Amino acid sequence: MGRKCESYSGNDIDLEELVEEIEKAFKFRNYDVQISNPEQSSNYQYRVLVRKTSKLRKIVGVSKNVEITINGKPDKFTVCTTFQIRQNLIANTTTTLPIHIASWGFTLPFTIAPTLFYGTRFEDDVWNIITKIIDDFNK
Repeated sequence: MGRKCESYSGNDIDLEELVEEIEKAFKFRNYDVQISNPEQSSNYQYRVLVRKTSKLRKIVGVSKNVEITINGKPDKFTVCTTFQIRQNLIANTTTTLPIHIASWGFTLPFTIAPTLFYGTRFEDDVWNIITKIIDDFNK
């Protein structure tokens, strides 16, 4: 989890349309999306904040967020993503502590590993969506 950037050039893509398509794609997948336009920030930078929320995620105490930043001009731009997978340690501990106690702690790796996998899968999914949208513009 962290930051990843990809640069694109020679495509002449309308960045405002790109942001709109990214917004549509994530809203279609039931994500909450917030957009910051260049008028609200500097250097022709778009920011798209994507969050996955649900009642189950609140109960379990896991949330996933990604900030997508698009910098540049239509013929040369960079897309960067910053990922965050947050676990509410209190919620996680209260739901899994009895299992850890009963198993003398042997289940701890099995509760941590899915979170790591979950984050990697989320990152791959986000980049697959972004890449497909940019590829569709190039057709």
